[in-house]
Amino acid sequence: MEHFKRGVLLTLIGGTCWGFSGASGQFLFTHYQANPMWLTSMRMCFAGLLITLFGALTQKEAMKRLVSQKKDLIKTFGFGFVLMLCQFTYLQAINTSNAGTASVLQYLSPIYIMIFVCLTSKRLPNKIEALCIVSLSLRKMLLLDHQI
Repeated sequence: MEHFKRGVLLTLIGGTCWGFSGASGQFLFTHYQANPMWLTSMRMCFAGLLITLFGALTQKEAMKRLVSQKKDLIKTFGFGFVLMLCQFTYLQAINTSNAGTASVLQYLSPIYIMIFVCLTSKRLPNKIEALCIVSLSLRKMLLLDHQI
């Protein structure tokens, strides 16, 4: 049960930080004319440094294996690049509209992942997947159409 409580706590902290991040980005764009590329670069650099430092201090052997295995290193850089694109598009959406609208759009990403998985596995969505696609699409239309 202790693992469960820790997981719930970390999830709540992560969601709170993510919400604060969007509002902070909107504040920087509105009041200080920051741009999404600069903010993405700063966030990714500092996060990368912190994660690398944390890994070097707590997971020395795993970090050595990561650096020594070219295949894993390439996957890590690929993941970082995709993460950077996600961060940039999220911040660009905030810059273009607002943090609330960008968050709603961000929550639509499971639809695209589900469609990608169905296409690559050459199958149609099952009933639950189809229901999720329809409900998320309706949610997007209802929320975003009222903001325009």
